[in-house]
This record gives sequence, structure tokens and C-alpha cells, in this order.
Amino acid sequence: MAALLLILVGAGAACAARGAFGIGTAARRRVLFGLAPPDQERAKRGAAEPLNRSLTERVLQPSLGAMGQMLSRLLPKGIAAATGTLLHRAGMRGRPGDWIAARVLLAGGLGAYTLVLAGRLPGGPLLAAGAVWAGWTAPTIYLQSRARRRRARMRDDLPDAMDLLTVCVEAGLGFDQALQRVVARFPGPVGEEFQRVLRDQSLGTPRRQAMLAVLTRTDLPELRAFVHAVLQAEDLGVRIGTVLRVQSDSLRQQRRQRAEESALKAPVKMAFPMIFLILPALFLVVLGPAVLDGVRALSVARR
Repeated sequence: MAALLLILVGAGAACAARGAFGIGTAARRRVLFGLAPPDQERAKRGAAEPLNRSLTERVLQPSLGAMGQMLSRLLPKGIAAATGTLLHRAGMRGRPGDWIAARVLLAGGLGAYTLVLAGRLPGGPLLAAGAVWAGWTAPTIYLQSRARRRRARMRDDLPDAMDLLTVCVEAGLGFDQALQRVVARFPGPVGEEFQRVLRDQSLGTPRRQAMLAVLTRTDLPELRAFVHAVLQAEDLGVRIGTVLRVQSDSLRQQRRQRAEESALKAPVKMAFPMIFLILPALFLVVLGPAVLDGVRALSVARR
């Protein structure tokens, strides 16, 4: 009986983790099919058929969605809002309720799994509580790590993207056409955010609102300065090419300063492995034979 319960609990926890991981993947697939050209209508219809969908899309995600709607009514609104913001910053398109439901299932599954394995031990309940806490916080830690990596990549790609945007605008292209060139050239987070701006504008959203939405999804100071500069240039009637040139120079200077700062921090970061890892091995290699010879000489002298 315990083995059967162990298998069921483990399967539930694995399904919850797989469903949470598939939130962003399925949403991205739906977006790609929605933007597919007309000659791919057959593939689009085939993907819409229920039998051609994966188990995650047919079973796990609807179950997580129903559970997420129920939890959204019970949990404070601040948790759902914080989860939604974190999902946007991590580049995952999913509903906050689905992610919260996956966290609840994962925490409950790991807690029950640990309780079945170590329930008879003296610290079994404490281990189960630790497993529940780990299952609840691990998805958030994963999202935060993914958001940091995405933010770092955006900070690295933004100066080059701004240079391309400036060159395209100064060559005579409109701002939207220049953004399309940036999207085609940079397939990473910067291109994804600008592509979403263009898509929102094509759906009727004003440019100001579409540009300000980027700040909510990214929270990047460099991008915030760029968006405010572009919007202010449109309000004041300033030539946008001049504004973009100033922003491009500023971003390249900031990237150079970050590189110099990282270079200055390198000796401090190397001190720990040098002192505790490299120098002991070096001393062992250099002084080891001499110490052995001295010990051998002392032992011979005592005889």
C-alpha cells in the first residue's frame, strides 16, 4: 500500500512539474501558429486537432487551469500579481493561476513523498515540511534565475540593437520598419519584446501604451531610458534619429563601463580559489619532496 501511494504521489509531482514547464512552451507554440503564413494553414489545422496535441496540452494544462482559477479566488491578489510579473520578466507566456497550481501540486507531492519515505523516522515531519517548502519555492527560484539571465542578455544585446535601429532610422526607414529589422536581426529577448510591441500596435494598441508595456515586462533601466526618450521625442516633435544616436552612444558607454567594472572585480574573485585551491596544491608539489627527504633523513639519523 505504501509503495502504491509512493508511486501515485511521485507521478502527481512529476505531472505538476511537467505541466508547469509546458506553460510557456504551449503558449509560444500558439503564438507561432497564430502568426503562421497562409501556406501553413494545413499545419495550423492539424495542430488544432485534439488528437494531435500532446498529453500536456490535452490533460495537464486544462487541469492546472481549473485548479488555478479556484486558487486565484482563495489566495491574495498580490501573489497572483507578483507571479504574473515574474512570468513576464522570465519571458514565459502563461497564466499566473496555472503556475500557482503547479507550485501547490509540486509542494504537496514532494511533502507526501517525503512523508511516506521518512514518516517513521524521528525527523520525518520536519523533513516533510522542508520538502513542502522546497516544492513551493523551487519554481519561484527557477523563474527568478531565468529572469536574471534574460535581463542580462537584454542588457548585452541592447547597445547593438540600438546601433542597428539608429542606422535604419537615419537611412530613411520609419521607426516601425526599423524595429522590424531589429526583430529580424536579434532573435533573443530584445527582438521578442520589440516584436510584441509591433504586434500590439497591429492589434490597435497606441504606440505609447505598447512601449510602456515593455517597461512592466522587463524592468530594465537602460530600456526604460530608451522608451522615455522616444516617447518624449514624439511629444516634442524632436527628430527621432538624433535621440536614438544619443541613446546608442550612452548604451555603448554603459556597456564599456560594466566591462571595466567586471575586469576590476576579477582579481578579488580570483583570490579565494588562489588561496584555498591553487596555492595549497602548489606548495604540496614544490615543498612535498623536500619535506619527505627531511623526514627520511631524520629517521635515518635516529637509527
